[in-house]
Amino acid sequence: MARRKDIYRGKRRRRFPVVPLVTVLVILLVAAVVLFYGLQKYAVYSKDGVKLAIPGLTQLPAAETNEDEPTPSGPRPLSNVPADIVVDPADYSAVHLRDGADVPPLRGRWYSQKLLRAGALASLGVATSAQDTLVLEMVNFDGALFWASGSETAQAYAVNGQAGLSEMLAPLKDKGYRLAAAVSCTRQTLLAKRCPAMALRNAAGDPYADERGAWLDPYSLQVREYLLSLIEELRSAGFDEVVLTGLSFPSNDRAVYYAQQRLGASTPRAAVSALAVWLGRNAPQDLTFSVWLEPDAVRGTGDEEKESVQDAALFCRVFDRLYLTTGEFDLPFDGEKLAALAGAEDMGNRYVPVTYAAPETGCYVLTDAQ
Repeated sequence: MARRKDIYRGKRRRRFPVVPLVTVLVILLVAAVVLFYGLQKYAVYSKDGVKLAIPGLTQLPAAETNEDEPTPSGPRPLSNVPADIVVDPADYSAVHLRDGADVPPLRGRWYSQKLLRAGALASLGVATSAQDTLVLEMVNFDGALFWASGSETAQAYAVNGQAGLSEMLAPLKDKGYRLAAAVSCTRQTLLAKRCPAMALRNAAGDPYADERGAWLDPYSLQVREYLLSLIEELRSAGFDEVVLTGLSFPSNDRAVYYAQQRLGASTPRAAVSALAVWLGRNAPQDLTFSVWLEPDAVRGTGDEEKESVQDAALFCRVFDRLYLTTGEFDLPFDGEKLAALAGAEDMGNRYVPVTYAAPETGCYVLTDAQ
């Protein structure tokens, strides 16, 4: 049938092919992603840039060979290469934090927590030249604090005391006394047993304890930050000096494990030294920072194969003063040995013998314990 020409038909609009175009774009995008990730394993990085080395399509440069040596026809034997990581103890020979050059003379008396609880400070008169400093045991070897600390750790594990620092120290300051706080470090039996995460451990995984009590881990960051918070709190309250006691480590032959697994071996001396240096670097600089030495740190252990856990030579470069329990006979010889370890002719006001009879000259701290 012939198409009639007298009927009007509107002009048809041509539609744009959207669907086919989107389909093509999606396919190209997917292909690009596949190629990008798929060819990454064939990328060769060199100083000249990045090249693609596709097997069968790219000819790689021949490997350099020594013509004098025969090329093995079979696989080369693998050599045993030691892969163990060995971590040596830290070297503190260059550490020099304090030299105690400006510390004043010290003629004081020791007050244990037992004496403090008995009210021994109430009967004190004004300070004199023969007794100008009070050394107060603020944290004992049990880990018990004498004062009501703001430390969350002390509160959480019930080792807090009850005394208010401001009420306790203000009358003593008014009488002219310098005040030194004795703080036990790693020897803290109560805290070690109540918080195993901070304690050294025995072979069974329990908090390590011996005849001297239970021990905190000197490598534990939680232990270090706790001790530092106590030191800062005591300084802010008005103490002129902090003396670290119990900065030690179990010295018997039983196995001791750290709270957290460490990379590489350590020694008791390295562990104690690490804690001493960390505290020395972070303690307030306006604080006289001191340590109470164990006798074998100066006099030796009596065993040539066994060293003291305290490095007295290092401590001479980390602390302002060095306290040492001694007697009338040993007192001058201990001072000479310390001076030799410090590389000095004389320790001056840095050596503080703790004794029950006041020497004629120099610094000292008197104690009733003999």
